[in-house]
Amino acid sequence: MDRDRIFVLALASVLLLLFFACENQQKRIYSSVLQSIDSLTYTSPKRALARLDSLDSCTDRQCVELSMWAKLLRLKARYKDYQSVDTDETPSIIRYYEDHGSVYQKMNAQYIAGAYWVEKGETPMAIKSFQTAEDCAKAINNKRDLLRIYCAKMDLYERIFVYEKALEEMKSAFDCAMSMGDTLMALTSMECKLRYYQQTDQIDSMASLSQRLYSAAQRINPCDYNALTLSYSVDACLRKREWKKAKRYLDMYETAFGCDSVGVSTLFGDLYDYKARYYMGVGKMDSALCFQRKLSQVAVTYYDKVKLYSNYQDLYDKLGNSDSLCKYSKLYCQYNDSTMANLNVERVAQIQSLYNYDRSLKEMYRQKKVKTLVILCGTVTVVLFLFVMLWQWRMGKKERRKIVSEIIAQREAYGNLLEAYRKKSKQLDLLMSGKDIRAEELLQESIGKLRKELVDNFAMKVFPKEWVCGSLLVRQLHSLAEEGKHPSDELWLQVEKELALNEENFMEWLTNCRKDKKLKEREWRMCLLVKMCFLPVEMAVLLVTSKQNVSNMRSRLVQKIFGQNGRSGEFDILISEL
Repeated sequence: MDRDRIFVLALASVLLLLFFACENQQKRIYSSVLQSIDSLTYTSPKRALARLDSLDSCTDRQCVELSMWAKLLRLKARYKDYQSVDTDETPSIIRYYEDHGSVYQKMNAQYIAGAYWVEKGETPMAIKSFQTAEDCAKAINNKRDLLRIYCAKMDLYERIFVYEKALEEMKSAFDCAMSMGDTLMALTSMECKLRYYQQTDQIDSMASLSQRLYSAAQRINPCDYNALTLSYSVDACLRKREWKKAKRYLDMYETAFGCDSVGVSTLFGDLYDYKARYYMGVGKMDSALCFQRKLSQVAVTYYDKVKLYSNYQDLYDKLGNSDSLCKYSKLYCQYNDSTMANLNVERVAQIQSLYNYDRSLKEMYRQKKVKTLVILCGTVTVVLFLFVMLWQWRMGKKERRKIVSEIIAQREAYGNLLEAYRKKSKQLDLLMSGKDIRAEELLQESIGKLRKELVDNFAMKVFPKEWVCGSLLVRQLHSLAEEGKHPSDELWLQVEKELALNEENFMEWLTNCRKDKKLKEREWRMCLLVKMCFLPVEMAVLLVTSKQNVSNMRSRLVQKIFGQNGRSGEFDILISEL
């Protein structure tokens, strides 16, 4: 029965692992497909939309992250295909990527948000979104998308007639394109200067620059798309009343609409405007009126309406219709107020200040967050440090208590054995004066056992002299060892003086040896303690080291001072014989 349960559990575990492995593999495959579609949105947005349509059936089964990424790519492809991004899902997608996704995904979401607000007519929100997308692109050093953002901001500023800002964005786009080595894109960004010449009525400069840009683009990449630059040449010829040349450029411009990479819907306004003006110039008023009606259907921007009403004025002036002329003159004055440009400049300045204020608030919040994090980390570090120090102090205190108790126990046992040894020695001296040989042998045997016990238990092969046992200074050192304390330098000097009085020859020899053998301070004090017959555990406390280190030092000093190989106990004997 147990085997069956184990088999079932193992089988279930294997199936579960296989399920998760398949899920992860499916996510990786779907993610790689989305990455390829992302690359396709730049070159062929129609194909990108077709591939996204084919993935609709499995998009809803994916996790939220991949599902939202697919929806964002659809908006991106629609925008690149000159389609509207004003859908029901757009606001929710933008809100999602405010708090989720990578920097690259946030950049794309903010770029689409800018396009969305442009369609809604919310210029401040559009500029703010484009600025945020620009910051994200700079953060990841994505020059290709940074160039797109510069161009989008340039077009936006042109729509509200703020040409100084548009020229600044044009320069940024030009520098970015040249740093990428994309000369054709750099030339395309120069069209902003053409529009500036167009609005400031610098006709000759506009015509000359248009021809130069068209020729340069044709040398780099000959295609119909380059003829779109000639729209400014058409405008210049129409203003100069050069109708034949205008017709030739207009035909080239209209032919360029057959290029697959051109969004026709965005250029109808310019085309209808040029055709209406051309037919008015050559006297074909019916054709001009027809194209004016077409222009009124696509004129949604402020700039398109200015062109529309200006053309109607000229048309009805030539037709002699005073009522219509008066009507469209009022509309033209309403849309062509000279103060509008100044208002737009002030509005952009306000938008820029609001964006800068918002960015400064974010930076202040980030700095405050970093500061709080640093303070928190510092506090945690200090608390951990104090905890470790307290733990070490308690462990050290516990270790010192253990050593002190060991010293007290060993001193007591050592004192008892030494006292018994001395009593036996006195009894032996008394017996030696008599003739009781048997008692003398028994007493010598007992003394040998005591001596062996002293040597085995305390590694002491020599015993203290009378002056050592009666010295107050030596007792003070024993007390310090029992309390776990360390002698001061003044106390060590007193020890040296005490030994100099009672062991003059030893101190003289040790002083010479200190100079010749270059004894260290701890080794010098070790010799003094050995001469006074201190226990190894006591020496460890007084010299601030371990018991094992004391034994190792005594073994090394046998070789260093006496030039012999021996153990620590032999060092005690050699010192006591001096």
